Amino acid sequence: MPPAIGADPVLLTPRGVAAAQGATRPAQSDPLSGGFTMPARLSLHVPLAVASLFMLTPAIVAETHRPVELPDRLRGADAAVVARVVSMTPRYQRNRWGDELIVSRAVVAVEETLKGRSRRFESVDVEGGTIGDVTLRVSDMPSLRVGERAVFMVTQGEAGAYVPHLRGQGILRLDDANHVRGTSLSLDMIRAAARGLEK
Repeated sequence: MPPAIGADPVLLTPRGVAAAQGATRPAQSDPLSGGFTMPARLSLHVPLAVASLFMLTPAIVAETHRPVELPDRLRGADAAVVARVVSMTPRYQRNRWGDELIVSRAVVAVEETLKGRSRRFESVDVEGGTIGDVTLRVSDMPSLRVGERAVFMVTQGEAGAYVPHLRGQGILRLDDANHVRGTSLSLDMIRAAARGLEK
């Protein structure tokens, strides 16, 4: 059975936290990580982040952390493609909870369509990135690089681009042997799972 992939909290660099706060108040350091931790859905603004820690509903936590099997991820996605990242453009964007995040728009060149319409290029918005001295790393979202190949399982977002279905569980980064990085799951196995949806 293909491995399920879960999620962890956000890590902001110390410099990024200071810049995001305008250096108006100190952030709390985490001696275990050497940085500063916040939950994945929270913004760069610390007062809002602290308040939101007590407002996270079970539904939100479940959506972020519950591992989902590969066939169900494919079934729930609007589209699934094998593609290579050709550009990454970070920008600030406010999410539906009112949090201001750095979101990187990845333009990907489609090599193979596993589900949905066939197009040469798609745009996928992924939380995280660097703007100036501010860096946002979201540990349940992969940090994509230009030239990297992945399987993208996506749904239509609110900003005119796709977003990963089930957050980081919707992006499976591939190595040179066409396996999902760090696992025994192969691209051929993913193809077989996608074909199984048609039966």
